[in-house]
Amino acid sequence: MLGNGTYLSYEARPKEDISYIILGVIGTAANFLILAAIIMHRALRRHKEYSLLAFLVLFNALMSLGFLSAGIYRLSVGAKATELISQMSCLKLPHCILFAGVPCVGSILLPFIAIDRLVAISRPLQYRVKEAYKGYYAKIVGAFSIFFYVFCFTYASAEAAFENRFISARCDTREVFSHGYKLFESLCIVFSHLLAVGIFAIVIAHFHCYAKERPLRRESKSGVVVARQQTRVMRTFSIFSLMTLCLVVLPFVTVFCISAFTPVDSKHRHLLDTAYLITVKIAIMNPTLNVVVYALRHNEIYVGVRSLLVRQQPN
Repeated sequence: MLGNGTYLSYEARPKEDISYIILGVIGTAANFLILAAIIMHRALRRHKEYSLLAFLVLFNALMSLGFLSAGIYRLSVGAKATELISQMSCLKLPHCILFAGVPCVGSILLPFIAIDRLVAISRPLQYRVKEAYKGYYAKIVGAFSIFFYVFCFTYASAEAAFENRFISARCDTREVFSHGYKLFESLCIVFSHLLAVGIFAIVIAHFHCYAKERPLRRESKSGVVVARQQTRVMRTFSIFSLMTLCLVVLPFVTVFCISAFTPVDSKHRHLLDTAYLITVKIAIMNPTLNVVVYALRHNEIYVGVRSLLVRQQPN
C-alpha cells in the first residue's frame, strides 16, 4: 500500500517469492553467524555494550526468517492463490507474525545504539568504568524492544480485525496489514533511520573536535593502536551514516512523497509500485548490511566469525 492509501495491484510473482527466499537465507545465515561469534567469543562477552549489537543482530535474524518463511509459503500456495481467506487467518502465519513489528523494532534499535556510542565517545573514561550503566541500559533497551514489538503486533491485529476483509490466500503483507499500520511502519522506519544518522553525525563531529583539543599521545605503541582503532570506528560510523542516508532515508522519502501525489490511474503507477517494493526491502535489510560491515571492520568480531567458519574455538 502506498502513501495515498491505495492497495498495490498484486499478481502471482514467482521471481519475487524466490527473491524473498534468497534474502532470507543470506540474512539469516549472516546474522546468526555474527550472533554466534558474539556469544561464543569470551572477549566480547565481557563487554556489555555488545548486548545492544546482539539485540540488533537477533531482530535482524528474525526479519530474515520472515523473508524466508514468506517466500516458502507463497511458493507453496500455488494454485490456491485465487482463494480468499480472512486477514486474521493470515496474521497467524509465521511471516505475518514476524513482519508485524520486527521491522519497526530493528529500525528503532539503531538510535539506541547510536546514543550508546555517543556516550562512549563523549565520556570515554566513565563509560569504560561503569559496567553497571551499560548493563542497565542494555536491559532497558531489551525490555523496550519487546514491549514495542507487542505494541506493533497488537496494533496490526486490531486494524486487521476492524477491517475484517478477505484477501488472497498468498497472504501478502501489503494486503494483510491496513493502511494505518503500513503508514505507521513507514514513518517509524524513516524517522528511526534519520535519527540514527543525526546521532552518528554528532558522534563523528564530537570525535574530531575531541581529537583536536586532546590529541592522543603517540609516543607509546598503545597510543598508536588506540588512535588507529578509534579512527577505524569513526570511519565505520561514517559508512553507516552514508549507507543509511543514501540507501534508506532519501529513496524511501522520495518514493513515498511521489506516490502520495500520483493518481491511481497514472501510467507510471507500476513503476512506483516496483520502486516502493525495492526501497522497503532495502530499508528493512539495512540494519543487516550495517551489522555485516561492522563485523568485517571490527577485529574481534571478525576473528570470532573466522574462528567459527574454520571450526576453531575463539579466544
